[in-house]
Amino acid sequence: MGVDSEEEPGNQRRPHIELVILLDLERHEWYWTGKSYPTVGQEVGLVRITELQTHFLDLEGETVMILGCHDLNIFSRRAQATTRNEWRSKISEDMLSLAKEN
Repeated sequence: MGVDSEEEPGNQRRPHIELVILLDLERHEWYWTGKSYPTVGQEVGLVRITELQTHFLDLEGETVMILGCHDLNIFSRRAQATTRNEWRSKISEDMLSLAKEN
C-alpha cells in the first residue's frame, strides 16, 4: 500500500513524504519504507528515506524488495546514464549494491 502526503496537491516543493507499507494480514505484521529517489520536482520537498536497507525484507526465508514508484528508476539504464547529480548517483549506486547483496 502506498501513502502520499501533500499539503497542496501538485506542489511537491513543500515538505511531504511518500510511504510504502507491506501488510501481512494473517500475521498482523507490517513493514514500511518510503521513497528514497525523488523525481526532479520533488528534490526540494520530499522527506526521503535515507536508510536504504529498509527497502529489503526477509519474508519466510526470501528477501523481498519494496520500492516507491519513482525508486524503480534506480534500475533504469536510461536514468543511470543521465543522472549527473552527485547525491542521486550515490543513492543509485548504494541501492544497486544492496540489491546485489540481497
